[in-house]
Amino acid sequence: MNKKLNLAVLIDDELLKAYQSMIIDDIIESDFCDLILYITNKTAVVKKKNFFLYDLFIKLDYILFGKNLRSFKKESVSQKLKKIKHIILSDNQDNIYEIEKYDLDVIIDLREIFSITDLENISTYGVWRLMHQGYPNAFWEVIDSHASTKVILERISSSLSGGYILDSYSITTDQKSPIRNLNMISWRASSLLIRNLQKLFLEKESFFSNKEKKITIENNLALDKDSNVNSIAIKLYFYDDVKKQIPSNYYMIKVILNIFKKYLKMIFRKYMTKQKWKLLYVDNHQKSINFSFKNYKEVPLQFDAIDWADPFIIDEGDKSYIFFEAFSLNQKGTLHVITYDTKTESFSEPKSILTKEYHLSYPYIFKYKNVYYMIPETSANQMIDLYRAIEFPLKWEKVKTLIDNVTAVDTTIHYYNNYWWMFTNIAPKKGFSTSDELYIFYCKDFLEDKWIPHILNPIISDSSVARNAGKIIEENNELYRPSQNCSGYYGRSLNLNKIEILNEKEYKENRVCIMDMSNFHNIQAIHTLNSSKRFTIIDANFVELKWKNI
Repeated sequence: MNKKLNLAVLIDDELLKAYQSMIIDDIIESDFCDLILYITNKTAVVKKKNFFLYDLFIKLDYILFGKNLRSFKKESVSQKLKKIKHIILSDNQDNIYEIEKYDLDVIIDLREIFSITDLENISTYGVWRLMHQGYPNAFWEVIDSHASTKVILERISSSLSGGYILDSYSITTDQKSPIRNLNMISWRASSLLIRNLQKLFLEKESFFSNKEKKITIENNLALDKDSNVNSIAIKLYFYDDVKKQIPSNYYMIKVILNIFKKYLKMIFRKYMTKQKWKLLYVDNHQKSINFSFKNYKEVPLQFDAIDWADPFIIDEGDKSYIFFEAFSLNQKGTLHVITYDTKTESFSEPKSILTKEYHLSYPYIFKYKNVYYMIPETSANQMIDLYRAIEFPLKWEKVKTLIDNVTAVDTTIHYYNNYWWMFTNIAPKKGFSTSDELYIFYCKDFLEDKWIPHILNPIISDSSVARNAGKIIEENNELYRPSQNCSGYYGRSLNLNKIEILNEKEYKENRVCIMDMSNFHNIQAIHTLNSSKRFTIIDANFVELKWKNI
């Protein structure tokens, strides 16, 4: 068994923000790291006075959206660290030899301001730091209406260039508030760091074999004439456009006008338009899937007050059964089925198949040994449950809970290379989005075995590609995973991702197709794609003015 990693944290002092304190908690509680040292080194950086309008904007943002956000509240970690050895790194770093004695594997830099130290060369795997792409952190993504906000975990070097980009994650940008956007990426920081420490623990030196070497950026830096190269703030260190700094009063007028326009659009959409999810289908012509929706038709469901989504289709004899979620505003989802008869070329009336006291959706259905099974989304009940058809397609009974105490959505399983593989989207902590990360589990027998989490979980941390959008497609012994692009907003488009590697230790996929319905009249979003030999079916969110079609 591998020896635990010896870790140190580098902090300004024992008063940390809540999200930084959580990082220390997660390190201490892990079973693959030992926190044996903490180092304090408060870098003295002369901070420029911010511009008045920017300061006013940030204060208003905090008043409106930030008062209940915990991630930035300061808390003492002195009790957590009281049994951990402590070294104060002197300004001239002449006591660095004391740190060398601890035989450290990694030093985690949690200081507010980045500065170069000599610590990069005294730990086996370097100094790791979470870097945000821009300054002020998570500000410009909101102002410029970027679809996603990205944070990078980097192994920094002893110069401004070099080092390694170890990993990253992207979340959907909160378009209303920079403080809320920063809050969410801050809480995500711990999971990104911890999973990479776990990978390092398991892989050691090979962990760095596929990491991206950082591009030299020294020529892009615009340092002030009195700046000290050893005291460079994050804002000058890791952003590809040095003009995107704290905006001047003049530029803040443009920023405020842009925000005002954005809010007007949000208000218009909320009060002047209505949205409705509908099911659309197209003939498959015996292909495995049809991506041409130029001639799509609407599944005839005549209840105007109800939305229909998450369709799955099963061909059985002369009939095709479309299973889907039905829901309406402020009501929980329930599961239904509609039947298409090839003899009469007509659809039946929808019939209910499953109703619970909690929300149901995404009725993933598959056949095994001539029995139909279903895994509906039951995230509101904190479980992934398995059902079996006792009278297909209308009557279902619960077989077992596959995984409990989990907030998981859009669970999809597929049999491949002697294993059942579960793809699911999990919110690892309360308040986290379920659209940002993909997790994989596997087992030999889904009816009897316990599901084993993949060693690389979460497999994907990117809101533009993580969330499942339908069953795994297998064609010519190749696997394809449909996924949603949730960057910007839910169901922005669909991706088709070819699974290149899938085993107990590895996973790799590449996006090979994007299905964007924005060119189709009134359609704002799509988030599920499934097919049979007869039809390909999707759901689509139609947006209309409340008094007439757009």
